[in-house]
Amino acid sequence: MRKVLASLSLLAAALIALALATDARVALWQAGPWQALLLAAGLALAWPDARRRAHPALALPALAMLALLPFAVLLRMHGYVDLVAVRYHLEAGITPMSLQVARNPLIVSLWAALSLLLAVHALGRLWGRPGAVALAAALVLGLVNPGLRAAATAAAVARDPLDLVARIADPPLPAAPAAPDAPHVVLIYLEGFERAFADRSRFGDAYAPLERLGEGGLVLTGIRQIQGTGWSAAGMTATQCGLPLVPRGALFHNMLIAEPAILPGHRCLGDLLATQGYEGTFVVGGEAIFAGISTFYKGHGGARIVELADLLDTMTPEEAEAAFPGWVVDDAAVFDAAREEFARGAATGRPQFLVVETFGPHGPDHLVSRPCTADGRAVVGDDPAAAAACLARLTEDFVRALPPLAGGRPLLVALLSDHLNHDRRLRRNEDARRNTAILIAPGLEPGTLTREGAMIDIYPTLLDLLGMGRADGRAGLGVSLLRQEPTLVEELGAERLDDRIRYDADLRQAIWREAPPP
Repeated sequence: MRKVLASLSLLAAALIALALATDARVALWQAGPWQALLLAAGLALAWPDARRRAHPALALPALAMLALLPFAVLLRMHGYVDLVAVRYHLEAGITPMSLQVARNPLIVSLWAALSLLLAVHALGRLWGRPGAVALAAALVLGLVNPGLRAAATAAAVARDPLDLVARIADPPLPAAPAAPDAPHVVLIYLEGFERAFADRSRFGDAYAPLERLGEGGLVLTGIRQIQGTGWSAAGMTATQCGLPLVPRGALFHNMLIAEPAILPGHRCLGDLLATQGYEGTFVVGGEAIFAGISTFYKGHGGARIVELADLLDTMTPEEAEAAFPGWVVDDAAVFDAAREEFARGAATGRPQFLVVETFGPHGPDHLVSRPCTADGRAVVGDDPAAAAACLARLTEDFVRALPPLAGGRPLLVALLSDHLNHDRRLRRNEDARRNTAILIAPGLEPGTLTREGAMIDIYPTLLDLLGMGRADGRAGLGVSLLRQEPTLVEELGAERLDDRIRYDADLRQAIWREAPPP
């Protein structure tokens, strides 16, 4: 009876540990106390056997758990694992400050690993089969590892005859400088501000300011998140180069080391606008080196970078303390700096290419800026609705303040959620989630466009609005949503397209080619 009770307790504790490592819906505060109680009871009942030293075979589940640990942390943070994003960030680099966000998920995952290994050790010693139990645990951990499932899918993709490399289209360089009436181009990336926030039953009027702005532009309601576009840098390269941001190949960089160049062999929006004499500026409330973002802007048009350190330098110590809750300064500071940069640049007479990256309801943490808090201090919390409502209000104020500063030039403004939200609570119906995409441009008839597309289709659409589009309406892998030609999502379906982006080695090489076409 002792063995049976001990086995049931230890097995239950091991299963809860596995759930903590692989299912973000299992909360430590709910399951943790029960798991600790079961583990303690199981170890106490099995103690005459479990007190013996660990069998060498326990190294197998330990290694399997170590391989699973990064994915477990990501699951705890976001509710899913994007393998393309994982590999890219390992290559392109992350900042030490961004690792702070993973602290609590890492603690939970480490507890899951430790408790599972203790349960496996005790079960093996209890029944006198430590090697067999350890091997079985290692097999289970291997089967739930996303990397193993990815390898199986990659083998199937290799047999697919689809050639996406041949679909890559290079826009020509403009032959003349920008015309006197060429519009200023302003791209505003609203971090994680997907269209789900328009659901008033869940988020109230959080989306209302964006809806008001959309009344004067073209609202794109069918913009999916395909592979290679699910994080900030990837959302930017997709919308400015028409390409997903896939890993370059083997991990040739250590973490925290930035890529030397991002998509060096392709002409992106910044390149084309710089050729026409546009002045580029990128404003962000965090460290622009994150994931190679600053490298991207410097390498494609040579934009001026205004980032965390620059913004803090303009503040008094009291202002900085109120605006900087950790990791990033608030979006109010970002928009203030962007407004000043735009006014300064427009006053010179040169057309401006301004890119603004916010934070707001990014997820899993959410930033509420100073103008939206009772005490006038920015706060990072777990309320996506409050963060979204605040960011939308600040965005509307910023967009409406631009025309008087434009020096008589028209404006092309794009409001884009750079990616879907990272808060796992928004993952109710994954297939129905769509990015925010609102385009406001001279001569563009306001309305709503429901056709299916992806962030890569924003780039050729912007080129069409700027009069730079190719005859076939293509750029990168994108297709202009203002044309009749089908997008890749419409033609292939999201699932087939995602698999090609994940596992097509030829496509990866083409995306990372070293030189642009002649």
